[in-house]
Amino acid sequence: MTLEIARLRGDFTAASSDGTVTEAEAKRIIRRVRENRLHESEVKAYRSELKEHRDFFDPGAIKAFDDFGRIIRRNTFLDDGPRPNPGGLLDPAVLPTDIDRLEQQMVKNGELFRNGISAKDPEQLYLGDCYLLAAMSSVAHMTPEAIDKLFKKLPGGKYEVTLYSQRGRPQKVIIDADLPRNNWYGYVYARARDPKELWPALLEKAFAKRAGGYPKIDGGLSSEAMTALTGKKSVDTLTRGNRITEQQMFDKIHAAVKAKKPITASTYGESSADKYEGRNIFADHTYAILGTVREGGKDYVKMRNPWGNTEPSGNGRDDGIFKVDMATFMDLMWGISVNG
Repeated sequence: MTLEIARLRGDFTAASSDGTVTEAEAKRIIRRVRENRLHESEVKAYRSELKEHRDFFDPGAIKAFDDFGRIIRRNTFLDDGPRPNPGGLLDPAVLPTDIDRLEQQMVKNGELFRNGISAKDPEQLYLGDCYLLAAMSSVAHMTPEAIDKLFKKLPGGKYEVTLYSQRGRPQKVIIDADLPRNNWYGYVYARARDPKELWPALLEKAFAKRAGGYPKIDGGLSSEAMTALTGKKSVDTLTRGNRITEQQMFDKIHAAVKAKKPITASTYGESSADKYEGRNIFADHTYAILGTVREGGKDYVKMRNPWGNTEPSGNGRDDGIFKVDMATFMDLMWGISVNG
């Protein structure tokens, strides 16, 4: 028995110990499976555990496991085959833990943009760059033409990507279109909602190449990321410490939205994790702000989780888009960044 098989069995046993495996517990198991490099015997063990514990699954867990199962059926297990570099250029280094499980892959029939540019396109996966994906989402929502202008297609399947310094100076980064992926579960870092759309992953790759590797962008500031995308200065406003009221904060957000200025909001750090327990809003995380809403005499902020899912209850489909009232916003958000 490999260590991973032992962990799989432990995860299923722990989740079912109270008689029910919830959707949240299922997603935690799936996240661990995605993060680890499983061999054929380990995939068989995973399927065996699914069968043994299925009677404990609630409806949400059944759906989560079934959806993930379709991915596994398409790509049975990971192999140790050669990892060629199909694009030819030197690619930015991946995280040290990913070296043995990833390869640079071309996306078959991939296109830079598909069906326009949308705030819903960028999705964060297993790299801690929520600040960057939230910035992409907000810029795409407010000024999609700014995203379009960043890319220039070159011969041989390469792209020139224009990023900006914090002083607004253009910086040209040349990349090719191969991406750090895996034959089993596909994308590992940024992806688009449409797996054939490339711009979020390629833009992340350009950031990584400019910085000196993916580890170098594992954590950062959305204010700097928005400036890098637009060339315009970003300004932060804290929810506490400067005596700003709920109404003043809402007015500031509303004015930015009306002016089509990209805007993000960040939560407090991991030391404040207890504040977020059970809310489906997370500590040490950055969200795109998409708009403002007034309903029933109350003001709300419309936001997007760069994961592309997971949001407070009562917000419709689980697409990461939700609204919060201003009292909740002021309590949970550390501050906002407005670009432009």
